[in-house]
Amino acid sequence: MALRPCEDCKKDYSDRAAQCIHCGAPNPLMVQPTQDDSNTLTEFVIGCLIVGVLLFFYGKDLIAYAGHLLNSLNVGVLSESQLQDCENDRIKTSMKQTFDESAYAQTYHLKAITIQTSESSAKQKGSILACNATLTTNSAETFRFIYQFKKHEGGYLIEAQPR
Repeated sequence: MALRPCEDCKKDYSDRAAQCIHCGAPNPLMVQPTQDDSNTLTEFVIGCLIVGVLLFFYGKDLIAYAGHLLNSLNVGVLSESQLQDCENDRIKTSMKQTFDESAYAQTYHLKAITIQTSESSAKQKGSILACNATLTTNSAETFRFIYQFKKHEGGYLIEAQPR
């Protein structure tokens, strides 16, 4: 290890140190590597090309896979095409969440564990879909509701009525 004099305070410090131990001045012998900006731009362009090619050839498959993944994670909103059948997993999840978020369920710490559904003929005016649902909770209680799915301000309103 060699010592070198600091250009600022003139005291000796190691030539391997990144800065002077006395005053903190940077060691001019320790050059910080810099990244070439042209390499970064090239890497970005190549990455965009790869993503573009993948989307061109596999776009539909990727979109379908993303939709399946989002459904399994309960992310997203209901679409009108999903409001055709009470057996749809997204419909069942929406009904369970509606129950779980109700004041009754919150008060008694209930969560819907299972749900059995069938289509109902008791549609109210403005209802797109009506489902009979039997929910079993974490306390083994069973609740029966009619869920009405109605179009409301660009989204869908879910109303539950005991039956």
